[in-house]
Amino acid sequence: MDLQYISANMSQAMAIQTDAEKLMRRVLTLGMPTVAALNGHTAAGGAMLALAFDKRLMTAESQSVFFIPGIDLGLVYSTGMTELMKAKMPLAMWNDVLCMGKRFQSEELLKHGVVEARPPAADLFDSAMELATSLKSKGKDEKTRDTLHKIKGNLYKDAAATLGFQVQDMGYATATFSATGRPQK
Repeated sequence: MDLQYISANMSQAMAIQTDAEKLMRRVLTLGMPTVAALNGHTAAGGAMLALAFDKRLMTAESQSVFFIPGIDLGLVYSTGMTELMKAKMPLAMWNDVLCMGKRFQSEELLKHGVVEARPPAADLFDSAMELATSLKSKGKDEKTRDTLHKIKGNLYKDAAATLGFQVQDMGYATATFSATGRPQK
């Protein structure tokens, strides 16, 4: 979600938003296990896409943070994005993430169950591949993939029913962010 591009091309904002949400829905309900390797800052749309995966690993390095800064940018999350965040984060995090834009390091995310592990950056890819390999029987053939797709559709039904379908203007035209996508001071 390139905020500079969207703000310069407002006529495309809804299409970009819709496509991003459709991608999140597809990953969320994919009929095979999905694993995300988060190797640095995981923010805004990238953080929401990461949440769509079944499993997430994030580097142990302290500079890596997860956050969704809508409150700081003046952006209101769509119904689908809100449902995705609610489905993938514990209730104890909702207010801090959605309303306060709090930044979480991987250690906190591990405690909340948002990430599975926090390997050193040098081991992140191998750890993610090892986890993905351990889950591959859950998507081994067409019947298993169809079953998993249906299970995920039921498990995440509110997010799946709204991502890409109930898209609304998030406020890109009135948002306040700098040329680097950071909150305007």
